[in-house]
This record gives sequence, structure tokens and C-alpha cells, in this order.
Amino acid sequence: MIRVEEARQLLLTIVRSMPAEVVSLRNAIGRVLAADIRAPLPMPLFDQSAVDGYVLSSRRLPDGSYRVVGMIRAGDIPPKTIQSGQAYRIFTGAAVPPRAYGVVMQEHVQTTGERLDVPADRIVQGSHIRKKGGHFKKGAVVLQRPALLNAAAIGLLASLGKQTVRVYRKPVIGLLVTGSELRKAGTVLREGEIYESNSSTLIAALESCGYSVKQLAFARDRMAEVERQAKRLMKVCDVVLFSGGISVGDFDFVLPVLGRLGVKQLFYKVAQKPGKPLYAGSLGRKIVFALPGNPASALVCLYEYVLPTLDGMQMKPHRGLVQVGLPLASELSLKADRDQFLRARVVHGHVEVFTAQDSDNLRSFAESNTLVFVPAGVSRLSAGEQVIVHLLPQQEIVASNS
Repeated sequence: MIRVEEARQLLLTIVRSMPAEVVSLRNAIGRVLAADIRAPLPMPLFDQSAVDGYVLSSRRLPDGSYRVVGMIRAGDIPPKTIQSGQAYRIFTGAAVPPRAYGVVMQEHVQTTGERLDVPADRIVQGSHIRKKGGHFKKGAVVLQRPALLNAAAIGLLASLGKQTVRVYRKPVIGLLVTGSELRKAGTVLREGEIYESNSSTLIAALESCGYSVKQLAFARDRMAEVERQAKRLMKVCDVVLFSGGISVGDFDFVLPVLGRLGVKQLFYKVAQKPGKPLYAGSLGRKIVFALPGNPASALVCLYEYVLPTLDGMQMKPHRGLVQVGLPLASELSLKADRDQFLRARVVHGHVEVFTAQDSDNLRSFAESNTLVFVPAGVSRLSAGEQVIVHLLPQQEIVASNS
């Protein structure tokens, strides 16, 4: 049995980046750039006004004023030049004519018909003009792989005339849920049966992190059935998740099936609570996780091991849950024999750890917005002591009042 950090380091040895694919910008949010982006044109494309106002020539009329001779709107072709003593009404984003001296904001001038009076201290060379190529020149690298494409990055690509972008392909994920006692919601339960919930839990967790299960299968606790479904998923998926059947009971068949299929074991069992019976392995470039059947254990293992692996296959700059240090709201006593992931809630900048930490209890997990990681050997934590928290995705964090 290995420690949490050792398991994480072992997983790094089998993670390989996915091949690239081209997607439309509409479908690129949250994806990871697979090739550097060079600007096909400068930005801005031309000298343009940064404000609504008036673009001025380099010299005023003898009486100190300017004569407004026209208007330049965004999208208009600007005049070829601007003569001495002339000014043009101009709007934000409009092209500035060659030899323009500067732009003055409309609230700083006085107009009488075509006459424009501008205070001397507002006449500044180059003022309020965005220069061609001021942001970047043609050919400059504007986005480097493996950048995570957020809304601003998508907008930047669109401003360069891009319609598509090369990104790393998302892994095809398969999920096999095992258990003869499991029944679909809506059916009538017989004694000893329970409603199957792990598929809903794991699929929802993956979707909250930007991933989806493409292949979903179920198998009773029968060797042939588990093997048949596992073979099918291994053929078409990059990552295969098993839910349940990974312990050492008489009807836990996942481990022997994986051996029969030639999956190379990376590790089995991690000294952690919850989620000790966690398995990871590989078959070629395919990665296999066998998660515990208990719901809270399965979810912890997905967040702490599966998610960073998927992010790594996508070459994401940050992998897994966001980790921060925060103070405990109250004193905490616990067993020190294993690394622990405790369900908790961050409220007003402090961490409140739930009492209910059973591996089959989703109630406290449903009310959590974070997991607190406590390493083995720590049996007591004082109120106010800093702990490492792993923020759960798409959860509300009640902000501090300070």
C-alpha cells in the first residue's frame, strides 16, 4: 500500500498528451491550445481613435481654432491626409488619417458651427491614438501552447480572423459500474437491493470539470459479464473507469479481469481515507482506474486522481482541484494512521469540517465545497491553524467579510 503523493507521482509516469484536433471557436472554450498562435496581422490593424472626440492637425488656424471639415466613424475609410488647421469629428475605433497630430476628447472642446476651440493643454501629440501594431506586430506569438482557452483568448482569436483552432483532443472516457445489488431509479427495490447512484455521481463530477462519459456500461457481479463489458470499453476508450468490484471479496471480479485483459498494474491500494481500494493501471496508452464502490470514496478518488490525469492528457497548465491554504474554524481531532481527505465547507474564509466522514455518506459531500487534505501522522489541528483545502468545482464559496 502506497501513500497519496507516491500514487500521484506514479500516475505522472503513464500520462501522455492526446493527439490534436481542430475545433471551431464556438467549441473551444476550456480547451487547451496544441500549437502556438502567430498573429497574421498587427493589432490594432491601423492607427485608431481611443475616444469619441476630434482628431486634430499639427497646426491651428491663425486665430487659434480649428475648422471641422468632416466626420470619421468606425468602419469609414479615413481621408488620405489632414490639412493644417483642420479637424475631423471622430469616434472610438475609427481610423485616424495620416499626419494626424492627436485626438482630443469631445468633453474638452467647444464648438460653434464648424469652429472648434481646444485648450492648449489638451493638444498633445499622439494623445488618444491607438497605434498600428501597438499591442503586437504581425508574426508575433500571441498565444503559446498549452494555453487554456478562456473567453478572452477566444475573443483574441476571433479578432485575428480565426474561425478554428488546434487543440488537444479530449480523452474518450468509459465507465463500467459493477454490482448485482444495483437497480435503476424508478424500479421497485427488492430486499437487499439499492438504487445505483455512482454513475450519476461520477458523470456529474466529470461534466462539472469539462469532461463527459462517452461509453457507459453496467455489469452484474459475474466474471464473464464484467470481462465482456470491460473488453468493449477498452477497445473504444482512452480512459476506462470501473466503479465497484475492486476489493477482495468473493464477487469482486474487476482485479482478475484487468489481469486477464493484460492491463499493467501501476498501483493497488492507497493509504488514504476514504478510498483505500483504488487501482490504477495502463494498457498501451490507455489508462484504467478502478474506483471503490462506496459513493464518497469513488468521488474523492475521481477528484484527486482521475481529474489530474485527464487534465494531464489535455496538457492543462493547472491539473486537478485548485489548492489553497485556509484556517480551520474549530479544533479537529482525528486518527493519524492514513492520509485523509475530509469533506468540509469554506465559510467566511474559514474551514468547517463536517462530522460525517463515512465512505458511503454522500449527504455531507453534497453540502461540501472543499476537501481538506490532512497527511498521516497529524492527529490534532487547532482552531485557526492553516490547512490545505482542495476546492471542489462549481461550488459556492462564502466570501470573507474582511
